Amino acid sequence: MATKVAPKKATAKPAPAKKPAAKVAAKPAPAKKPAPKAPAKPAPAKKPAPAKVDLKTKAGLIATIADAAGISKAQAEKGYAAFIALAYKNAKAKEGYVVPGLCKIAIKERKARTGHNPRTGAAIKIPKAKILKVKALKVASDAVLGKK
Repeated sequence: MATKVAPKKATAKPAPAKKPAAKVAAKPAPAKKPAPKAPAKPAPAKKPAPAKVDLKTKAGLIATIADAAGISKAQAEKGYAAFIALAYKNAKAKEGYVVPGLCKIAIKERKARTGHNPRTGAAIKIPKAKILKVKALKVASDAVLGKK
């Protein structure tokens, strides 16, 4: 005979005891800080300082030309190179080349002459030579030095 096994009764676990809620002390409200005062006058907008450029260098000169003309540095460099090539080519002409408003570039011939050696005082012959002369125009002199 088979014995019947009685099913286990589910035992109810007692509910865990609830901890009493801790009383939270009410925090006092933080003191209100006074609102910051608006400045009386708005600060003037500062312009960014232009980068220092050395005008004694080709790169500095090209950068200045590009900024003044509102073109790229590459375009300014091409224009500068074309101007220099034009001046060199035309300076070889008999009458030279005048850079309007700036200077005259010309080739001059020096005659052969007799010189003296500064150490020994001996006379030496100096042969004729071609030299490059650059002379400022009156307009440039007046602009830089002021009119007399």
